[in-house]
Amino acid sequence: MEVPEHEWDKVGPFVEYINDDDVVAYQTSRTEFIVVAQGECSMARVDALIAARLDDETLITHIRK
Repeated sequence: MEVPEHEWDKVGPFVEYINDDDVVAYQTSRTEFIVVAQGECSMARVDALIAARLDDETLITHIRK
């Protein structure tokens, strides 16, 4: 996922926040991160957190189920 340049400072804290038993997130650059979620419920939770905590311009570039 990629966030707009003006929100780069939110990526690190967001990645730390969503990591748990069912979700692994890793920051790959200043504005990009990868999320791996176990199951649809975990991915739905990640989607909801993205909508709540990051700008509407956040791009989900690839989802593989």
